[in-house]
Amino acid sequence: MKGVGMAEDIRVGDRVVAPLGVDEVEGVVLRVSSPGVRPMLTVQLDLAELDEPFVTSFPTEVVRLAA
Repeated sequence: MKGVGMAEDIRVGDRVVAPLGVDEVEGVVLRVSSPGVRPMLTVQLDLAELDEPFVTSFPTEVVRLAA
């Protein structure tokens, strides 16, 4: 899905980099949705310090494909 201001075509299963606090973390896209005007991505983030998966949503314009 191409979002507003998003140059990349991000799909379910893609590895992405997303902001988390003052850092950036990698994760896997679980869902792509378009609620209203702002497309969103649901991402499972890779956080070594947690025992369970951390799933959250981001607007598409703040997420990019991982290298």
